[in-house]
Amino acid sequence: MTSSMRTFVRWFGSLLLGMMIVYLLAVAGLYAFGWFDDFGLFDEGNNSVRRTHVVDLLNEVERVQARKELGLDRRRVRTTPAPPKPLRVPRQVSGFVQ
Repeated sequence: MTSSMRTFVRWFGSLLLGMMIVYLLAVAGLYAFGWFDDFGLFDEGNNSVRRTHVVDLLNEVERVQARKELGLDRRRVRTTPAPPKPLRVPRQVSGFVQ
């Protein structure tokens, strides 16, 4: 092999090795941030693709309305009893105003 051919093979091999390392680092980074969760490629025995519950997609107002419609609103409503009627003592007064 000539020196120019040997230099080309070293350069091309280094380029291929560098591209493989960059590719593997990119795949590891995407895996770490959960980009492959939707495809089910690295699913550990769990067949569910989506992990978001439907209720998590609702905002707070919609959640309260859904609780009321489903009868799941368990907030305590404190009722205050009616005040007792005052006792009327009859007065033994008679007369008129002029």
